[in-house]
Amino acid sequence: MNQRFSLLLVVALAAMVVSLVPASAARAAETINDPKLGFALTLPDGFVPAPPEICQRNPKIAHAYTFGEPDENGVIITLMIEPMGGTIGRERLKPQDIPTNIHGEIGSPVRWNGFDLDQFIVYERLHEQQYLTYNVQVPLKPQAIQLKLVGPSSRNAELEQLMAQTVLQLNGQSNWLASTPAAGSIATSPNYGTILLLVAIAAIVIAIALMWIISRHAPRGTLLTIAAVLYLASYILIPDTRVREMRLLQGTMRLIGFIGIVLGLFDAFRKRKPKYAVFAPPLPPMPMSPPMPVGTIPPPPLPSDRATPPID
Repeated sequence: MNQRFSLLLVVALAAMVVSLVPASAARAAETINDPKLGFALTLPDGFVPAPPEICQRNPKIAHAYTFGEPDENGVIITLMIEPMGGTIGRERLKPQDIPTNIHGEIGSPVRWNGFDLDQFIVYERLHEQQYLTYNVQVPLKPQAIQLKLVGPSSRNAELEQLMAQTVLQLNGQSNWLASTPAAGSIATSPNYGTILLLVAIAAIVIAIALMWIISRHAPRGTLLTIAAVLYLASYILIPDTRVREMRLLQGTMRLIGFIGIVLGLFDAFRKRKPKYAVFAPPLPPMPMSPPMPVGTIPPPPLPSDRATPPID
């Protein structure tokens, strides 16, 4: 709370300095180009550079600009841009994420580069006057930035419009990947990334099972050929894109192809057993009669049990 209160005092100090600037200079259009943070921003008409005291009193702030005239407390609408020190994930803000010692709420999301960015609105009081701070975190890379827009609650509609315009006019590369339009509203689900990951894992498991069957029953080298074609197809048929479904498909194909190449090389050089070998048990030896002496006449055949009927 003390830090936010001091921020309002700094904004009031900025208003005192801005009041000394001629009106003609206070209406100049402003553009921010920050290669270090990786963004360019054309501010809405009316913003002017804030006094350096704002950044000096809060070293985390990289850029600060003011808009319009100060109110009766000397507070002027002020935009501050703060680096966050790293990238941020796609998790949406929830009411339970709000600290208990902060009076705030989650506002309507703002659109940026095809993504919906949450707004976190903080309510503060100074000399019985209520003020709002709109906070929006922009997922840039190599590090995200946070936009802070401070102003009196009596100009709430204007603050909301200014923040939406500022976010819309900010250009930079995001660490987030866009979703294909075919995904529809499910792409905004917080579990959509988990669903994609499970689908990829299932595809890999099924592919490994099929490769095992191919290596058992197909001619030698078949698996290696199929895996090599699949691996090359991931580069040729699927171009590099920042759509996460296509990135996942491309990565899954390459992983399956790589696993198939390894298994195919192993199958090509391993010694296979005959598939349909039949082993018949050996026959027992035939009993041999003792040899008869030379010149011996063989005995007559034994009479049968039944007499032969006489022939008429």
